[in-house]
Amino acid sequence: MTDIEKKFGSIENAVKEAIKFHGKCKYTPGIIIGVYMLDFGLKKFYEEFKEKEGNPVRFNVVCETDWCLPDVFQILMHLTLGNRYMHIVKTDGKFAYALYDRKDGNGVRVFINLEKLNKDGEIYKFFTRTRDNIVHTDAKIRSLSNRKIFYEYMDIADKFEIFGYKKVHVNIPAKVEYLPAKICKICGESFLSKDKEICLTCSGEKKAYFTYL
Repeated sequence: MTDIEKKFGSIENAVKEAIKFHGKCKYTPGIIIGVYMLDFGLKKFYEEFKEKEGNPVRFNVVCETDWCLPDVFQILMHLTLGNRYMHIVKTDGKFAYALYDRKDGNGVRVFINLEKLNKDGEIYKFFTRTRDNIVHTDAKIRSLSNRKIFYEYMDIADKFEIFGYKKVHVNIPAKVEYLPAKICKICGESFLSKDKEICLTCSGEKKAYFTYL
């Protein structure tokens, strides 16, 4: 029994909690599959690092997408962006994650094994973004597609067979560097920097995400 099963009683209960937190329809594919994906990763972690079983492990996670998957870790394992135990690295936008012991950086990277999916199925189309474009603009069609993915996944006898994993060492510090605060000489706001006197927004080094009205 994994930590998730112990905490929520069953994977099904964990799925319900994750969907409630995510705030969208109960057939959200990335959440449902993501919960099983997390459970798979926990089992593989303890299989690969048997010496850690029975001992409290302080986990960190790196998510390679900001779609759905981060919510699974935030609600089920309390690994969040706010407490800095989650990192999002969207190098390739893959639906994958690395779960690791923040003490030594060792863990497992879990990904979708496309070779295990039916290439004519809705799950394959979801992960390869080959569903009909109308799913992006028509909520009803998208809901029907998501429901189809749900039942297609539930029909798979071994829910873990669509996942793959590899042992990894994560090259990200357990905690990010604690930078000192400076007061910008232009806007007067506090910002974080080692040596700059003007914030990146005011200096123009980085384009602001907003425009003043």
